[in-house]
Amino acid sequence: MNMREKFEFNGSEIQPNDAARQRAAMVNALNKAIEKLCSHAEETFEGVLTDALRTIADAMSVNRIVFYRHAEADGEDRLKQTYRWDKSVNGLTDKSLDFLPDDQTTAGWLKTLQQDVCVNQQLCDWSREELAFMNQFGVKSVFMTPVFTHGTFWGCVIFQDHINERYFDDDCIDLIRSLGHICVNSIIRHEKTQIAKKARDTLKRHEKILNALNKIAVAFLAQSSKTFNDLMTDEVGIIADTAGIDRLSVWRNFQKPDGLHMSQIYRWERKNGGTTQTLDKFADITYAGHTPSWEKFFMENKAVNSPVRLMPANEAAMLQTFGMVSVFAAPVYINNSFWGFVLFEDHHNERFFSEDYAELMRSAAFLFANAVIRAEMERETITALFEARQANRAKSEFLSRMSHEMLTPMNVIMGMTQILKMPRGSGETKNCLEEIEAASRRLLRLIYNLLDISGNNNNAFTIVNSVFNFDKIFRELLKKINCDFTAKLQTLNYDIDPSIPILLPSLTVNRL
Repeated sequence: MNMREKFEFNGSEIQPNDAARQRAAMVNALNKAIEKLCSHAEETFEGVLTDALRTIADAMSVNRIVFYRHAEADGEDRLKQTYRWDKSVNGLTDKSLDFLPDDQTTAGWLKTLQQDVCVNQQLCDWSREELAFMNQFGVKSVFMTPVFTHGTFWGCVIFQDHINERYFDDDCIDLIRSLGHICVNSIIRHEKTQIAKKARDTLKRHEKILNALNKIAVAFLAQSSKTFNDLMTDEVGIIADTAGIDRLSVWRNFQKPDGLHMSQIYRWERKNGGTTQTLDKFADITYAGHTPSWEKFFMENKAVNSPVRLMPANEAAMLQTFGMVSVFAAPVYINNSFWGFVLFEDHHNERFFSEDYAELMRSAAFLFANAVIRAEMERETITALFEARQANRAKSEFLSRMSHEMLTPMNVIMGMTQILKMPRGSGETKNCLEEIEAASRRLLRLIYNLLDISGNNNNAFTIVNSVFNFDKIFRELLKKINCDFTAKLQTLNYDIDPSIPILLPSLTVNRL
């Protein structure tokens, strides 16, 4: 390292008056830089830093200003590039270096800087290794000033001249170091502001997520006049808007001999306006044949969170046919049993869902699955209640008809009994007794039929094909009707069409 008392500029020595003017220009640049860096309410930090560095570079006649921060890499002390201003593009540029190379040249610079000593060199001072390194970037003169914050080595600011071989004047070194400190403090202040802003944004996002979950929980627990589909459309929409989701679906598991299967039982889609019809092609599919890696994650109660492109090729190809770009699939466990999962789809952005969104979607998945289960239970309850009412109505109708059937033979028995009380001949008495006997047999058959029907729930009888004698049954019916006519001293005449078959097919109950 060489330090000189003279400030050489463009190959000639600057005289005292020139040095004074140079120092005044430096002071003026310092004041302008401070003003710019301290008043950037409406501008971006990068824009303000660009203007400040341009002012400094013009005053110092340098072509590039680079900020390096002290960091560790692989357990070694290194210098990592943070900002880089380049005159050739008149502004900040993309970083051409990440860490400075870990070699003897940069190690020597770092050791010097950590001792709070500046590096002030030109071509004639460099070793062969240093020259080879500097030539890559067209550097002919360099000034490196260390920066310490709160007694700790932060890093350094490097000023490069790509045109002139020179040493930076000793009278200006204090100003140069001040410029470095001012710029670094602005960078630190900007980083802290960004950290604070990020923390505020995170807090707001957490608040938004908690509000979304709270709204969903309240909606599902409250008594609502909305239909299930309308309720799900609204509540899924809250999560979809919060997390940037385009489609959501609920899947239920069931076990078969060939492995674990799944079926899509609910589907929400933004472009269709909410709840939409599930796809028949997803009514009964296997994990093994579609998403084998997912089953392993779900069995360990882990979520799938990834851009589709990074998934196994066969799974990615299948998912991409449905427009999926990124997915989050949360398993749902009911009573410690793997019930199914809820799939959240992003059709526009490649991303891993952040931890707070992941927690939101896992909680929402459980709420949505429970809502689907509850809706199914309500539908089953309504169906069971309807069937019970139908059965009760059928029972009432049956008892009404059976009562009527039992009243008919009872009327015959009572009618014949009244006739027997009247003085009649032996022939009429015999006829009445026969009618009473026939009615009693019919009443007994009805009672047996009731017993047979009551045994239906216990499979106590079977129904078989048989035949019945129509002529006999019709004549018996006429005898029962004729009792009323006889009691009223009336006559009933009838005629049977001979074309009616005597025997007709029937179903007969056989008791077991």
